[in-house]
Amino acid sequence: MKLLIILTFLGFSKGDVGYNFLTLPYGYDGAVFGSAEVVNISSPYADFYNPSIFPNTKASTFVSSYLVGIKYGGFSYAVEPDLRVGAFFITTGAIDKTNEEGIKVGTYSSNYIALYGRYRPIKDFEFYGYTFKTGAGVKLIYQGIDKDNSIAVVADAGLHAKITDLITFGASVTNAGYEIKPFVEKRYFLPLQVVTGVSMTPTSKLKILASGGFELGYGAIFDVGADFSPIEPLSIRLGYALKGKDLNTGGTWDVFNGFSAGVAVSVKNISLGYTILPMGELGITHFIGVNF
Repeated sequence: MKLLIILTFLGFSKGDVGYNFLTLPYGYDGAVFGSAEVVNISSPYADFYNPSIFPNTKASTFVSSYLVGIKYGGFSYAVEPDLRVGAFFITTGAIDKTNEEGIKVGTYSSNYIALYGRYRPIKDFEFYGYTFKTGAGVKLIYQGIDKDNSIAVVADAGLHAKITDLITFGASVTNAGYEIKPFVEKRYFLPLQVVTGVSMTPTSKLKILASGGFELGYGAIFDVGADFSPIEPLSIRLGYALKGKDLNTGGTWDVFNGFSAGVAVSVKNISLGYTILPMGELGITHFIGVNF
């Protein structure tokens, strides 16, 4: 069962597309808003989704207790105001290795690592009267099962602009790259994503985000979320991801698939957040992070 979940959700390949772990939620905000992070300019993790958005934190971290003992997390650090570096890692822990008769003969593990950098030019550019901020980044990716491994490199680019006092627009192209060292002779495509999003702040206490786009090897993606702050410094989040329908099995828990909820507290320059993400009959995943 554990190996099946690993292959399904961490995804060495879906057809001709591999490295699908790059599309997993990044950070407790990413677990709520998904690809709508492309326009979430206040998120400490948004630079992973849109390199034109730089968090107002020196460092951002998170960890997740994923399915069947899978652990993953990430961190980023601002080297300079317009230069940020980070890492995204996943480890499955020990998996039983069996022979043809089904007898256990040992164990092995799967590990996934993405090292990345983000750069935002100092100069903005004007387009039809709007001021756009831009950014770009690269990721060096490693994934391995037992003694086999592969390496790839990808590029990301993004932009965002404040359209009105209440509306912000964002867009990004991520995971455009090439597999340098394949597991076998066949090289796989990377899970390229093209996403656009809009955020609206109808009141000072409420922010609504929505995004849509395309993921290579999957198809259309759509995420929507709301961030409500009843009192300072508390923030309550709710989100929905269209991808959640893939978890439907006809069971009782299908009604929760795609939905997520979280809270965050910010005091001075430190923020702490938590998100819960139901995954149907497979269980519940948890995300927690600290940013400062």
